[in-house]
Amino acid sequence: MRQRSQLTPIAIRFILPAKSLFGMPEENGLDIYRADNSGPLERPCVGTNIPPHDRIDYIHHKAFQRGLVGPGLAPTTSRFHSAIRERIMALGDSSVEWRVVDDLFTLVGKAVSAGLTEAVFGPSLLRLHPDFIDNIWAFDGALPWLVRMIPRWVNPRPHRARDKALEQIRGWHSYANQKFREDCIGLDESDPYWGSEMVRCLRRALDDNGKHSDEAMAAHDLGLIWGTTSNASSAAALAVFHIFRDPNLLERVRSEIGTCANAIDTKQLMQSPLLSSIYSEILRLYSGVFLMVASPPDTDAPLGKWKLPRRSFGLVSTALAHRDESFWNTKDDLYPVDTFWADRFLVYPTDPTSGPIKPEMRVGGQIDKEAADDIGDGKPYYSTENLEGSWIPYGAGVGMCPGRFLAKEAIISTCSLLVDKYDVEILNDSLDMDPWRFGLSMGRPRSKIAVRIRKRE
Repeated sequence: MRQRSQLTPIAIRFILPAKSLFGMPEENGLDIYRADNSGPLERPCVGTNIPPHDRIDYIHHKAFQRGLVGPGLAPTTSRFHSAIRERIMALGDSSVEWRVVDDLFTLVGKAVSAGLTEAVFGPSLLRLHPDFIDNIWAFDGALPWLVRMIPRWVNPRPHRARDKALEQIRGWHSYANQKFREDCIGLDESDPYWGSEMVRCLRRALDDNGKHSDEAMAAHDLGLIWGTTSNASSAAALAVFHIFRDPNLLERVRSEIGTCANAIDTKQLMQSPLLSSIYSEILRLYSGVFLMVASPPDTDAPLGKWKLPRRSFGLVSTALAHRDESFWNTKDDLYPVDTFWADRFLVYPTDPTSGPIKPEMRVGGQIDKEAADDIGDGKPYYSTENLEGSWIPYGAGVGMCPGRFLAKEAIISTCSLLVDKYDVEILNDSLDMDPWRFGLSMGRPRSKIAVRIRKRE
């Protein structure tokens, strides 16, 4: 998985979800992606001759890297911080009285989904369709049926949920095309119609391609919106649940964030070892997707003791890697791999049994003394050292999820704001995860999480 040559063609890794999940038509849609075998890198794969405007894989890779990893990341996260703060503060009224909320997961998750949608795709989509977040969540709930390709005549509800979301996206496209002008672009490169520079660049590139139908463009953006919001919103909600579920952990988090959440200063929050460990543990425990890997066309790909024959494809389950009892530290079964442990990714310099990896599985059998010496204060530090191939919530290599940095900012800043501004009492603390979604994305609870919530004095 670490070799540059092991690239999964877009025709394989994109077409199945685009067709079965997002409803992209074959003509003027999927056929464009099938035709591109040039790869995601600037230099096309050897033996290919795809015109630049038809290199769909590279067009996406370049836009995502610039918008979510490069210069577009900072302004996008800044817009998210403003949007999520507004929504978090709106969760409660001005009083400090307790009120009952029937589902914490939905409450937090929809706030994060809305904040990310506004930050990346602009405010117009949600202004035109105030119920869009409800509809994208209904679509997300329909995914287990759609991925199994259950026909519409057998179960029409999942298809109707997707139809509604696609209809609203087409309406947004029509409105944005009519209203957008270059002088609408602000100092942070955003505009009120398309949102971020990344979305505008993708739109221009696909328009220049000239082959996408309106239906294909809507399906494309449905996938992009879902990919931007689904996992981050679920992870944030699950992290909030675990923090408020444990009074000791809640006290530690509140001590950690101090007052920096007041100004949304995530630079300090992102450096918090405890918050980073909570974030990583949530992804380890609840992300369970299948990653597709491909071997080069001209040679076998080595996979440890095995090999993947040339021109072949394989699936890697993150769930199996994330719950490998022979690898992950459980403190002698005190914190089993199927349970949440906030400190799993923390290394205590004076405790050789700490850290994410079982002591006997570490290189040299010891904690990273060099890293501990660099910290120098004897305090615990966050570590993902030597977790390659074992902690892979975002994939690996050139196909690694480009939204990973935005997702981490969204998860940590949302938790910090809620912890700083609210008291939450979990009324039913059992978490029954839905196995029907296995392999799709972050896990989601099968039942509601009832809570009492109030603003802090």
